[in-house]
This record gives sequence, structure tokens and C-alpha cells, in this order.
Amino acid sequence: MVMEHESRKLGRRKRLVSPFAAALSTAFLITGCGGNGSESAIGPEDPTNDVPSSQPTVAASPTAAASKTSTYEIFENQETWEAARDYCDAQGGHLATIESPEENDKLYAYMVAKGHASAYFGLYKATAGDWRWATSEPTGFIHWHEGEPNDERGQEAYGMFYWKYEDGTWNDGDFTLDGTVTGGRAFICEWDSGSENQAATSDEDLGNQAAVSKADLKKAKAYVRDFVNELPDGGVDTDGLWGMQCKDLANSYITSLGVKPPAGDAIVLKTWTLPNGWTRDGAPRPGDIFVKDFGSTGHTGLVTDVNADGTFETIDQNNGPNGEFNYTTGYKPTKHSNVDPKGYVFIHPEF
Repeated sequence: MVMEHESRKLGRRKRLVSPFAAALSTAFLITGCGGNGSESAIGPEDPTNDVPSSQPTVAASPTAAASKTSTYEIFENQETWEAARDYCDAQGGHLATIESPEENDKLYAYMVAKGHASAYFGLYKATAGDWRWATSEPTGFIHWHEGEPNDERGQEAYGMFYWKYEDGTWNDGDFTLDGTVTGGRAFICEWDSGSENQAATSDEDLGNQAAVSKADLKKAKAYVRDFVNELPDGGVDTDGLWGMQCKDLANSYITSLGVKPPAGDAIVLKTWTLPNGWTRDGAPRPGDIFVKDFGSTGHTGLVTDVNADGTFETIDQNNGPNGEFNYTTGYKPTKHSNVDPKGYVFIHPEF
């Protein structure tokens, strides 16, 4: 189905009253103003549902690798793997290397605790079948997922944790937003013991962060569920212009989190300078704000759940059950199911 989209400028906004003002971690959702997936009537969601199995919920190993003490930080501010490598080097560190199963478990758990489902590290393909660390240290420990590396489309040359592989095994990716499916461009820098570093997360802290990751995801799911249950049946119009457009719903949600939403159409969310602690990538999680890019315009809404097959559930405005949209009055909030996340970007607020 062809997806339409909104094209308008936002003016003054009024706040949707909500008692839920705590920050939370969210992920990207996908849908368009013309609609895709299936829909259902708005109603209370099952509060007993747990975090879907597609969300990583790994417990950290109790100790770090005995031979290695490092600090880490995760970023997503570069557009190529080579630029990410150079960025880590410029900070006095390097792209993360993994020398043992214990370090792999801790680093994967740290990534999840920081609100990411995928991230690149320092492994790269020098030539066919020849994988090396960016630091030139030996590649003694290798942890590919079954069937990987597969060099899909002949462009996947970098090692990564991947949202499909919840056991922390590795995938080969291409470091693009639209290539390796919803892999995003997050990457992990590492600073060895005694090096000058900008990281705030020590190796011994990784277990503490990972321990709360499942709880954080459950909080995010509960928050978006409660937000949706408070929505008026007719939807929200935060600026009094053009009715219930998709950005109005995103604005209300962002405001409920204590953050001022950016002015402009839905597409501005893709490049919006995020508040401290918020992140953006290509993997949906409950509570995320999704963005679909149509070029000069876009569509946005909220992720309410993620299914075991990687598809997600949404709530969005001006995207009716049969693709209804209206640039003048908008269309009331509608749920869509089994949405394919490919081509979408997801914003994760911080808890």
C-alpha cells in the first residue's frame, strides 16, 4: 500500500496533560500516513504482557576478563565505520576489541543497558575471509552467529552485535542505516587501562547497567501503554492547525517526557538534536518514537510493542485502518500491527 504523509509547519503547541513525567527508554517505530500493517480499535492493553522476546535481556558476566581492564562508551555520531574508528582514536581510545567470552558478554550487556540493540566494534574484513581488529591485535576470539559472516550484497565488512542475535553472537554489517536491516550506526569505543579517555563506563560497571535493562524496557512499555490509554478518542491536535496530524501525537508524547519537541514536520525528528541520554537507531523497542523518511517530508508515531519476528506494533495519527489521511483535519489515532521496521528510524528516550 502506498503510504502518504503530512506536509505542514507547526506553530504553537499546547501540552497534553499526563501524570507520567519520568524519563524512559524508547525505540524506533515504522508506519506511514497512508498506512501499512493491520489495525485494531483503541483500547486498554494487557498490563501483564512482558517485554517481547525480540528484545535483548542479557545478564552480564560477574567479572571482566582477567587480562583486560577497560572503559567503554557507545556513540552514533559518524556515518562510516572508518570515521567511527578515527573518532575513537581521536578520543584517545580505539574501536572496541573483544578477547574473551566474558568480555563479549559484558560488552553486549552494556550495549543493551545503554538502549541499543545493535552496535559495531573494531573487527573489519581486510580481504575475503581475513578478519582483523582495528588495533592490529590477534583475532584469537571469534564469536560469529551461525551462518555469519555472509557478506550480504557484497558490502558487509564490519563486525557488530545485531538485534536479531540475542545471544551476543556476531553479525557482519555495512554500517549504513538502510543496508544491514535496521542495524543502525552505533559503535563502541574502548579505552585501555591507563590510557587518556573520555568514557564514563568502567568495565566493572557493566554488570550493574545490564541488570536494569529488562526492567527499563518493561517501564518503557508500561509508559507508552498508559500514554495511549489516556489519549482522547478523537486524537490530539497540539497546535490547533490541520487537525490530528502525526507530528501532534509525537509532540504530545515528547512533551509528556518533560522535553520540548522540535518545531516542524515529522521529518525533522530524523535529524533533531536529541536531549542528553536519548539515542536514535534502526531497531524498534516499546516506547520508541518512529520516523519514516519520504524525502522532503515524513511520518511519525509511537512503538507500543515489538514482536518475536522483529516487526512492531504502532499507534499513530493521520494513518487510518485503510490508509485514510487528511491534510486538513487529520485522522484519529489508529493501531497498526506487524509493521516491518526496514527503512525506519527509532528514537529512544532516556529513562
